Amino acid sequence: MTGTPNGTPTPPSGSQPLTNPLSGVCKDAQGQQCIQLILGNIIKTALGVVGSIALLMAVYGGFLWLTSMGNESKVETGKKTLIWSVLGLALIFGAYAITTFIFQALAPVAAK
Repeated sequence: MTGTPNGTPTPPSGSQPLTNPLSGVCKDAQGQQCIQLILGNIIKTALGVVGSIALLMAVYGGFLWLTSMGNESKVETGKKTLIWSVLGLALIFGAYAITTFIFQALAPVAAK
């Protein structure tokens, strides 16, 4: 390595640039993944499972409403199930967006 006039070393010409730990290439010397990548994958998987459950609840609520045959209690149950499942999906999408934003904001700190 050669130095610059202010004393900071310059990397060799064939060196690799810094990598983003969230891009899937963050590994240590033993080939193990970084903690940021592991946490990101766990959170994405959990949000995917919860989102699938909320989507199934929306289908179930629609089925209840569709098969109510005019019974007011079943119609009301179907409506409530649909409303709460849509609110749950909105919450899950918001949590995913916030999580993605936070991990992308932390990526430059983790690369240092």
